[in-house]
Amino acid sequence: MTNSPVFKCLPVIVRDKVVSSHTSGSVTATGQGRNISVSNTVSTNVILDVVLEFPDGDLLPIKLINESLHAPIGQKILMAFKGGEPIAYQVTPMGKVYPLGYTTNVSEFTLKDFGYLACFGSGTFFSGAMIFMDESYYRNGEMKPYSATKVVSALCLAGVGLATYVTKGWLGYIGGTAVASFPIMISCMIHNSKENAGRKEMLQDVAKKFEGLKSVLQLEGAVVEGRG
Repeated sequence: MTNSPVFKCLPVIVRDKVVSSHTSGSVTATGQGRNISVSNTVSTNVILDVVLEFPDGDLLPIKLINESLHAPIGQKILMAFKGGEPIAYQVTPMGKVYPLGYTTNVSEFTLKDFGYLACFGSGTFFSGAMIFMDESYYRNGEMKPYSATKVVSALCLAGVGLATYVTKGWLGYIGGTAVASFPIMISCMIHNSKENAGRKEMLQDVAKKFEGLKSVLQLEGAVVEGRG
């Protein structure tokens, strides 16, 4: 087994694969007379249930949502795990390293997120929640803490409180919340940028770790050819 402070790489055997689809949501029609509007929130996820066998014989069931595993049942592959969840795999020694889970995600700060922060009430709630959120990003083989958003959120909440006290009314609270949303947004965007760059670096490091385990796949291929 090849270890890093963040992820583990090891050969596993695909023992079972089952595909299913799950639909959720609803279609709602509202209106009066000829004025009818339809709201459609139906979405379908394709779920791949996979059973993996580890070198010590233990079996691990995993769930891949809207992702694929390009390996047949009975195939030995290399797989990387972060916190027990798969993040990448390789099927053949010269094959592509496929990302999974964490390494496929993209962190982004949307206009909708900014709207929540800038709106009074929800802005206070989300700013307060960010003080207790632990953020991190991958760099040089480690998950490094990112505390800037906590500090900025705390300072902004204090500023909103001061503005409310000075104006002695809702004007200071509403205006302070709107102004405070900008530094919090900038801090979130910086963290997202670091996290996304870290995901790419993590995938590159996984590929390097796989290099030291390729002999396992080469030996497996030689055994299969010998049986044929």
